Amino acid sequence: SRQAKLQFLFAQNANRQHLTDSGEAEVMEALRISEEAGESALVAQSLLLLTEVHESKGNLNEALKTASRAQVTSAELSDRKLEAQALIETAFLHAQRAEFTEAIRVVGRGLDLLKGSGDFNATAYAWNIKGRALGGRGDYSLALHAFQQSFEDAEKVGDRYLLAQIPNMRGWIHRELCDYEIALSHDQEGVHIA
Repeated sequence: SRQAKLQFLFAQNANRQHLTDSGEAEVMEALRISEEAGESALVAQSLLLLTEVHESKGNLNEALKTASRAQVTSAELSDRKLEAQALIETAFLHAQRAEFTEAIRVVGRGLDLLKGSGDFNATAYAWNIKGRALGGRGDYSLALHAFQQSFEDAEKVGDRYLLAQIPNMRGWIHRELCDYEIALSHDQEGVHIA
């Protein structure tokens, strides 16, 4: 319904303005209206916004629950892009909780759903999450490969945030490998891009 879509956009705006509560009241209202209207796609999108609210408050358990609900809802809709978004967010949360193997598995499912989609914003972010999880698990060469994929996709869409962050991620991996000069070079590259 039009009301559900407008409330979602309002909630999205409130969330993006980084209010102290991350727009929680607006997001909850968007979720309620979307559920009442039977707008499953907006329900999934609202759940992903609610996931961001929980993340911003450091409540990763609740964030995982809402991301999982978003994934189930989007899968029921056969919305591959939305399901991939939910899976990537779930993978991020697993990585944040140091559940690296699960993060790698889940983000791999998201990347599979995105194959051929041309959504380089999503794949750049997904490869970045995969690189972090692989690095956290100690699979450094695979992590560097994932960061390279992330960088290439970020370049395609001009994602300056990731383009500046990825050299730092590479620097982290090289520090773990005790390649301090290379690590410093990557860190300086990131600062230069930023």
